[in-house]
Amino acid sequence: MFKTLFALIQLTLAQAVLASSTVAILDNQIDYTHFKLADHLWANKNEVLNEIDDDNNGFVDDINGWSFIDNSNKLFNFSDYGKFPSEVYRYYEIRAKKYLGTITDEEKDWYNTIRKDEEFKVLRKKFSKFAHGTHVACLAVNSDILPASVESKDLKFIPIRYLGETKTGAFSKPEFKPLTKGDDAQKVEHIRKYINSYTVWMLGKFEVAISYSKDKAQVIHASWGQGYGTTQKVVNRIFEEQFKESDQHTDLKKVITDAFIEDLIKRGTALLRKHRDILFVFSAGNKKEDTDTELHYPSSILLSNVISVGASDKNNEKASFSNFGQNTVSVFAQGIAIESCTPENRKLPINGTSQAAPQVSGLALKLNSLLSNLEINSTPSLLKALVTETVDKVESLSKLSAAGGVINQLRAFSAAKKLKTMNLKEAIAQSYIEIPNP
Repeated sequence: MFKTLFALIQLTLAQAVLASSTVAILDNQIDYTHFKLADHLWANKNEVLNEIDDDNNGFVDDINGWSFIDNSNKLFNFSDYGKFPSEVYRYYEIRAKKYLGTITDEEKDWYNTIRKDEEFKVLRKKFSKFAHGTHVACLAVNSDILPASVESKDLKFIPIRYLGETKTGAFSKPEFKPLTKGDDAQKVEHIRKYINSYTVWMLGKFEVAISYSKDKAQVIHASWGQGYGTTQKVVNRIFEEQFKESDQHTDLKKVITDAFIEDLIKRGTALLRKHRDILFVFSAGNKKEDTDTELHYPSSILLSNVISVGASDKNNEKASFSNFGQNTVSVFAQGIAIESCTPENRKLPINGTSQAAPQVSGLALKLNSLLSNLEINSTPSLLKALVTETVDKVESLSKLSAAGGVINQLRAFSAAKKLKTMNLKEAIAQSYIEIPNP
């Protein structure tokens, strides 16, 4: 009797582990105490809060995640509570109304005035660093829509404090120091060497974060990136520091910019190819750029375990700000006035591919748990197919993304369930019969 009971307990525990799916969120600080997040927080069962590295992974007391910015388990700076005035929150609420077409004339005047205020711009940038990660995390573990066999508690997240400035360790950005002697050719070579070190730094810190997360999460999420325009600005700034002039070397700067972003994508591809058992979900960027030609790191990486997400509006059209790319943007998800958590148990509607992408990570988590419950082997390529091949097809998006549409969670769940008796192609076809394209 006791053996039977013990076996039943073991089976129940094993099923619980299988059903749980985890996303590592590489962002800035995340307020994991938010009432919408607390029950989804990943816990390291092999670590005790005792200033000892109990699990011997090189990270002392990483109970719930890790901050690579200050190399500690401090995942959120609670001293930032209460520092942001009501005008910041009102700005986002009114901007949402602007994009939804419900803004009043009075609100429009206020919005157009405050968005140009230089002090407010600084304040809003600080608020983004304060709130961005929390907003993303809540969307990644949102359980408003779930398949029947998956429970809210099955969706877990690991806060990884990845964005920010630090002066020590692998996350310390190399500083450019102009060459004081030598001719132009030597100075240009000096710039090239610095850009190489900058690239090595960017890939190095990404590899460190992946290495930490890979044994804990099935999905790694990043709502950030470096686009072509940003890369140009980095190169222009370096040239200006080196040559003290901004209007020279135009052709050379373009050559170096192209090589810079192409090298990021090449090295990034090699890195993610080493981790084919993890699904990577990236935001495509908010610069209205075609990322097929103006590459965006890391979302322009083309692999079977990478999903790049653009933002759509309420009509399933491309959001005006969203990047796009028939090859390099995998799929679209809603990205206008997306309401989610902000620190201090608050919520706000915010626009962006940063808001679209975590909805895809969340869908992947649900699908992973669903497949586990169905005893179907879940792989990154299968998850990607279920996400991108069950979309609401939209003609205007057909040349703006590989999938040509916007994610449909219910259709993805339907296809996943049918894999018990059908192959993938048949399951997807049947899911469109069950839930027709609108």
